[in-house]
Amino acid sequence: MSKSTADSDEMDMQVLIDHLVDVGRRGGPAGVQEFINHGGFDLAAFLRDFECGWRLLLRYPLVWLRHKRWVASCRGARVSSMADWETLNAAEKNIAIAEFGQRRLDRQERTRLRNIRQGHQQSWWEFCGLLNSLAVISPNGRIELRAPPKRTTQVLGGIRRLWTATCFYLLIDATSRFISRGCLTCDVAGIYMLIPIMFIAWWFIHLCSDGWWNSWNRLNKMAVGPMSNFQGSLTKGM
Repeated sequence: MSKSTADSDEMDMQVLIDHLVDVGRRGGPAGVQEFINHGGFDLAAFLRDFECGWRLLLRYPLVWLRHKRWVASCRGARVSSMADWETLNAAEKNIAIAEFGQRRLDRQERTRLRNIRQGHQQSWWEFCGLLNSLAVISPNGRIELRAPPKRTTQVLGGIRRLWTATCFYLLIDATSRFISRGCLTCDVAGIYMLIPIMFIAWWFIHLCSDGWWNSWNRLNKMAVGPMSNFQGSLTKGM
């Protein structure tokens, strides 16, 4: 996983400034706006309409607070200066923390993924769950898909079904003993106390088997993989 550094951020900002100046000379304000939209992706509108609900507040309270402040301060203003762009850039990086977690993706990759998500009409929570699965790796700031090993997935799937059947049997047996005796004995209470461990073990096995396969299959159908021609077409547009 590549990490962002101060030098890389400064270089990215300098490249961005050079592009903005060049586009402004050739296309004026309209060209600058088209550049900001990244070929049809309106970043300012995306941030203003971002789903900033209670789940974001619970999981990322600082992100929620900073975003609320940005929305309250922008008041629908258009990006017309470099200072406005820097503010927009900071707001986008803030939201990216919640969208992509610890994955350090570059700006073009984040834009590409947002276009894909919106094109498939998925909530960012659902899409974030897919990106955080074992099916995704992100070397060098790009998303790549990793197919699950077929034999391992089959073995783990069998173990998960056996584990599910065993857990149900233990719970049904404990419940029947509790009903027949009319009191909560130590052996029955012990089975009930193991419920969280049963669920965690089931979830972990599912994550490494069917969960991995389902995430890879869905992301593959959505064409979430190497950027292919996206970067080239974006560069030509600039």
